[in-house]
Amino acid sequence: MGCSRLLFFMYVALIQLVIPTSAQYCYNTGNYTSNSTYKANLDSLLASIINDTKIDYGFFNFSTGESPDKVYAIALCRGDTSPSVCRSCINGTRNDLLRSCPNQKEAIIWGETCSLRYSFRSIFNIMEASPLISAANTANFSDVEGFNDVLRPLLDSLRNRAASGNSTHKFALKSVAAPKFQTIYSLVECTPDLSELDCSSCLQQLQGYIPQCCDGKQGVRLVTPSCDLRYEIYPFYASSAEPPPSSPPPPPLVPSASPPPDLPTSTPGKESNSSRTVIIVVATTIASAVLIISISICIYLRARNPVDKVEIDTDDQISVVECLQFDFGKIRVATQDFSDANKLGEGGFGAVYKGRFLNGQEIAVKREDIGQTQPKTICDYAGDAEPRWVARRIRANREMSSETITGGKTSSDPERSEDERSESCRKCYFCILKAVKIG
Repeated sequence: MGCSRLLFFMYVALIQLVIPTSAQYCYNTGNYTSNSTYKANLDSLLASIINDTKIDYGFFNFSTGESPDKVYAIALCRGDTSPSVCRSCINGTRNDLLRSCPNQKEAIIWGETCSLRYSFRSIFNIMEASPLISAANTANFSDVEGFNDVLRPLLDSLRNRAASGNSTHKFALKSVAAPKFQTIYSLVECTPDLSELDCSSCLQQLQGYIPQCCDGKQGVRLVTPSCDLRYEIYPFYASSAEPPPSSPPPPPLVPSASPPPDLPTSTPGKESNSSRTVIIVVATTIASAVLIISISICIYLRARNPVDKVEIDTDDQISVVECLQFDFGKIRVATQDFSDANKLGEGGFGAVYKGRFLNGQEIAVKREDIGQTQPKTICDYAGDAEPRWVARRIRANREMSSETITGGKTSSDPERSEDERSESCRKCYFCILKAVKIG
């Protein structure tokens, strides 16, 4: 029970730790006031995107107003999201973006499953690879070379698939087996208004940036206004959205170069005329560490306190009695070295004693004398009689004295040889009677 509670609280903690990656970028290319026409057009445009129920493929490129107060907006949902999840994500990112960039005429936000962008200039059918925002897991692969040999062809394949998409979807995802019994889950996407060449070029720039910022990292997300790339070692999308993972390629013959040092999380070039606000949270490593520690604690506690599980009905019919093997020394301690005070009764084959393990478990054991020349051993009727009979007789009469047992043999059955009885006793099986109140 303790482990179950521990894992529950760890699960709640992990939910709090694993926060979706979010980044906002506020351009310093012009401002608007709260009572301006631009503000009114912006609010109207964003509301129309959220309230649109005709578009079910998750891509919106709308504009409204007249120059100089015309507003352009693009909203893109991840290709594996449903329309309801898409609208919910866009609504949430809209609120976050307006709070983060309260009066900028141009801004963009990337959420977990969608992105939203607006501007005073036309942004349709234009590939823009800046700003480039990166977020990486702090943990590294132990076999960076083997990992890269799997990742490169995976991203090449996804880039080609996404670029060849249509005007509603330019999206691809897949998982493949990686070294050290791990799996790489990856996803790429472009805004569908891009040409095949522009989409491929945008994703290729993201892929080429990985060695500079995040080589060997166990999780990476790279985003620009026009494309998005992400991979993790845990599934972050529904497995039904992709084909089964393929086998990893053979190990490489030539080692790759050492990973270069980390670079800043956004590309330079527009810092002179724009300001940025970036909020990124990556908690995969922390979550994994907490989960591993929790499971280890549970295993340790179970090893120290083994559970002797038994179920016994309250009526005369015993439904389940699970027989386990115990050390002779533990039985001696539990029965106070077979003291007379713990003696319940004596039948034709030996005395029956009550006992209690250190964990509070009550037991009843039969000490059976199998001959003058044999040392005294503790044996139960497991294998010789039905466990339910043993439990019933102890509960009803406080002793085991019957010599005829249906469905089994007693220890004194003449059909059993001395060697067979010795072997049976050597195994030392005992039935724990959890619900039987003894003494």
